[in-house]
Amino acid sequence: MSRILITNGDHAANALAAHFPDAEILIWRDVLIEGPVPGGIDDEALADIRARHIEEAFGVSDVRADFTRRDRALHTIPAGSRVELWFETDLHDQLQLIQILSLIGARVTRPQLLLTLAPPPLLNRIDEMAATLIPVSAQQITEGAKLWSAFRASTPDAVVANATSDTSLPE
Repeated sequence: MSRILITNGDHAANALAAHFPDAEILIWRDVLIEGPVPGGIDDEALADIRARHIEEAFGVSDVRADFTRRDRALHTIPAGSRVELWFETDLHDQLQLIQILSLIGARVTRPQLLLTLAPPPLLNRIDEMAATLIPVSAQQITEGAKLWSAFRASTPDAVVANATSDTSLPE
């Protein structure tokens, strides 16, 4: 059984790779708090829009290729693999987390999914976070997908409605 760690950004990924040299690291590089994240389109069209925005706004190249590699890696994780989601509690990471939960929720078979969250910076809290890994439930995956859909809606109504409801997702 393989162990895959998904996290935000290269700094966190490098710290996790040094700490867990036998794990595979999948880096989620998308600044979802910046630019368009429209609903009503498929994941490929969204990746095109996001890549174009990041390349233009931040002067980064090959973003679409990075998204393609990332998405292919996520979609081809074998059932039974141990996938650990290592994220911070800030909005930037939380948006990536709900996107990942939505994508995993769309799979027919799912890997064994665990989650750990901590305030930034993650790279200073690896041991603490490793001790708090918890299994992600089917309900949490469903809620993540619901929140991702609400975030991508054309109006903030769904986000507001979800902000006032109870959730099983950790805070």
